[in-house]
Amino acid sequence: MNLIIFNVFLLALIAGIGVAVVVEDISRKRIPNSIIMSGLVVGLVLYAIGLSIGVVTMSYVGQIVVNAGIALCVSYLFWTINFWPAGDAKLFTLFVFLLPLHYYWKNYLPFFPAITFLVNVFVCAYVMLAAFSLAYLVGQLRRGVTVKGYFGLMFPSVPGRFSVASIIRTFKSANFGKASMRILLLTGFVCVPLFIVGSDGKGMIDVVRSALSGMLVWVSFSLVIRKYIADNEAYTKNTDEIQTGEFPLITLREAETFPKEFMKELGSIKADGLDEEQVDLLQAFLTSKGITSIVMQRNMPFSPWIVAGLLMTMLFNDSIIQVIRNVFL
Repeated sequence: MNLIIFNVFLLALIAGIGVAVVVEDISRKRIPNSIIMSGLVVGLVLYAIGLSIGVVTMSYVGQIVVNAGIALCVSYLFWTINFWPAGDAKLFTLFVFLLPLHYYWKNYLPFFPAITFLVNVFVCAYVMLAAFSLAYLVGQLRRGVTVKGYFGLMFPSVPGRFSVASIIRTFKSANFGKASMRILLLTGFVCVPLFIVGSDGKGMIDVVRSALSGMLVWVSFSLVIRKYIADNEAYTKNTDEIQTGEFPLITLREAETFPKEFMKELGSIKADGLDEEQVDLLQAFLTSKGITSIVMQRNMPFSPWIVAGLLMTMLFNDSIIQVIRNVFL
């Protein structure tokens, strides 16, 4: 066995895991731990075999472990701040562990080359979300909805009241689904700084120009995406049908229905959705109030974007943002 054949085995394992996870995530809205653990065990066996026959070195495996270790820490951080569920965090870490390092060669960050993979995941998700949002906007305009009317419900109090407090209250009260908003927010936090890092370095003006251009594009698309999310991620469900893993859409405008005391008791809803205790608590509260249904939000499977980001990394060996910069600049 040589290194090429060894990498083929790793890629075959990645492909099998990717297909299985996407199918499970779309059909059952969850990523089974059995798939993650099976992939990890098979990967460890392959690396052990590679070491024993001299295909890979201990130094190479050490780099793999460090890269995967940092990926695990980053994934855990994103999970704690509700940017993605635990299953997606585990899947990303597993793919980082299995993907050969030479796929990062164009943008090899010491110790954590998988930052390229991470950026590509959120860029892929953001681009597809932006495409859906623009198609929705065009469809609404063709039906005779004006631009002002399209965004009217989104910014009901902004015209004539441009105070920061007014804008913040408007954004907080809008029904924006958390499932897609994490894509929107993290893409901005991760990708916009790359415009600063990737500037040509001729001076502060170029750094500012690159940062502002990135922010302008991101904010412009964000407005359209926010409206698409608000219109398409909400649905109504009967109180007795609420299940674990779902997301109730409770906004600040419902303070009288859901008082602070209850929200404190309910606790933070993780990116994985309601747990069993929260489901029981929410159902009991709604029943006591005589409420028979509640607005929920759809949780878009995120694993397809992780697989898409992986494919883009393997194709370009670099972040998509850097590829775009190289093409246009």
